[in-house]
Amino acid sequence: MKTITIKFLGLLLFLITGCNVYHSSNASVEEAVRSQKRVQVVSTDNVFYEFKRLQKQDGQLMGVTAPNSDTAKLLRDHRSTQNGKTIMIHLDEEEISEIHLRNTTASNLVNFGVPAALVGGVVVLTAADINTGGSL
Repeated sequence: MKTITIKFLGLLLFLITGCNVYHSSNASVEEAVRSQKRVQVVSTDNVFYEFKRLQKQDGQLMGVTAPNSDTAKLLRDHRSTQNGKTIMIHLDEEEISEIHLRNTTASNLVNFGVPAALVGGVVVLTAADINTGGSL
């Protein structure tokens, strides 16, 4: 029983961590570049892209992401530059309708608070199961 519970908790933690929550308010390109935070970019076609950050290079807006990310796959036809473990994708500012900055507080709460509450709940249920001899 304990082995199953531990494996379940490990799987649950793995699946839940890594979520990003973004502010609902729209940020300007300059704010997004200056923040150096994860961003969600919405195109004029209403397609959502996630980047590790946005940066300007020689006046050109670039989205930085991992080469195997969903965003990199969706934008594989755009001009891009491989830079070690990241890829910098050239973005046309006129094709961007919205930019949302990562909400660090909410993201941390989702990534750590929710799993901690779930683990606490499982521990309480497991302790109740042990104390009552196997029945709740």
